[in-house]
Amino acid sequence: MAFLSVAITLLACSSPATAITPEEVAAFAISNQGKQIFTGKRIHRLMRQDLALTATMKISYQDPSNYRVVVSEPSGLAGVNLWMEENRARVFFPAEGLLFRNDNPTGSYEAASTIFGNITPDLGLLKANYRLELLEQSVVALQTCHVLKLTPKKGYRTPGHSFSISKESGQILKEERTWGDNLEPYFSSYYDDFRSAKAVDPTVTVPVGIHAVDLKQRERNSFQMYRSLADAETAINGKVALPSYVPEGFALHNIQFASFFGTRITLLNYTDGLNWLFISYRPKPNMFVTMMAGALALNLIDKMNQLSFQAPYNYAGAEKADNLIFSYGDLYPEDLKKVGASLSLSVASK
Repeated sequence: MAFLSVAITLLACSSPATAITPEEVAAFAISNQGKQIFTGKRIHRLMRQDLALTATMKISYQDPSNYRVVVSEPSGLAGVNLWMEENRARVFFPAEGLLFRNDNPTGSYEAASTIFGNITPDLGLLKANYRLELLEQSVVALQTCHVLKLTPKKGYRTPGHSFSISKESGQILKEERTWGDNLEPYFSSYYDDFRSAKAVDPTVTVPVGIHAVDLKQRERNSFQMYRSLADAETAINGKVALPSYVPEGFALHNIQFASFFGTRITLLNYTDGLNWLFISYRPKPNMFVTMMAGALALNLIDKMNQLSFQAPYNYAGAEKADNLIFSYGDLYPEDLKKVGASLSLSVASK
């Protein structure tokens, strides 16, 4: 009896194992993003109204600055290579023999969030705009996963997401997006095959004689990224046009300037900690497209449109003050149109 009394006392005084919280799972995933070396097969399934789209990619991933993505399907994009080399982005279109090569270490936030399902590292912004909840565990690519559900606090003006996160490594293995609690996901992205590795070689050997478009600082073709509005305006010695309206909760993430054959394109990237809003504008005379189509390949523009169509975003376009404006991202088209309409462009950007 004495032994039983001691046992009961010990059990009563001991604390049960503390269950992991949604915030801890989110922090676990964020802290481990980009740390696993792997090869894998990634599948995207996207519903656009009644149209079902599927994209398949082979991935070789060393770290966030060095990885390779090769498109397998759809057939019209098969063989397209996107890779990072010391944080410098390259895109190769083999059928056209065309290589875009960014010489500036600007990374690719859009590619990382779209292809890999990354969560922004700003956990505070994420928690300010989304409710975090843990669902029943699942198995993806033979790994047991926490399932983290994120529901927008202000209603489904932006999609909700769920992430399947490896309990062992913190690697995000699956992402789903939905426009409502009781609606089927319109986008599902997951690894059908995922294999850890000690090292991978993500570099691409391109054939001799291809046409390369090199993007270099202060050259005719260039690409630059700035973390703040002040830095961007200093770089161009002028003002950057910003929308007077962006949905509540979104904050400016960075500003990018691209120049193709003398045409400057401004790209504004906003995030609310989970979803993305992109706004681009350029002068209406579309000289860089004309030169690319004439000098390089007529079907290149079609392939770029296909790549955009496969991304899980909505799009809206407009013309204003001799500029073409494109707003796209994780918002309804009505909101995207409102964002674009709020841009003040008194003169075309040079």
